[in-house]
Amino acid sequence: MERRDLTSHADRPYLQQLTDYRPDGKKAERSTYRPDGTLSYREVYEYAADGHLTKLTTFDETGRIAQVKDLDGSASHPGLPTRVDVIRSGDVLVMTTYGPDGTILTRSEMREANDRRESSLMFNQNPAAQVTTIEQIDTRDVEGNWTRKTILERYGPAGPLEAVAEIYRTIIY
Repeated sequence: MERRDLTSHADRPYLQQLTDYRPDGKKAERSTYRPDGTLSYREVYEYAADGHLTKLTTFDETGRIAQVKDLDGSASHPGLPTRVDVIRSGDVLVMTTYGPDGTILTRSEMREANDRRESSLMFNQNPAAQVTTIEQIDTRDVEGNWTRKTILERYGPAGPLEAVAEIYRTIIY
């Protein structure tokens, strides 16, 4: 089990995540709790026989399904007819969200390199909503797993980069 304590940039408690892993080391389930200790949401991971992640189901605080991502490239939201296509090419992941009528709502790109993960919104029907998010690894434990990272965001194409959260995690070996 892995525990992650997420704090705001002002070091106030934000969220706590508990992640359970399968014997092969892959995520089985992750629960996210609010600062008052109540469940915010729970994610359940499903894998194919060859070990590849095939499905991610998200449950809300009442235990109802909030979202199902079928990682063959589609996602469903109960009551909201949308589709998400996911394309991976090397270290780049491109996600496109389509509306009920088939129009593209958003397209985002995520890149990973060394101790940095950058997510950019490439297209949004609302141009003011363009956000670039960067996850920067700040510290690692003796096993090389990150123990603290900073989340940075940039609003608009030329806005300043702002730290919005620091995330801490502890892994028990």
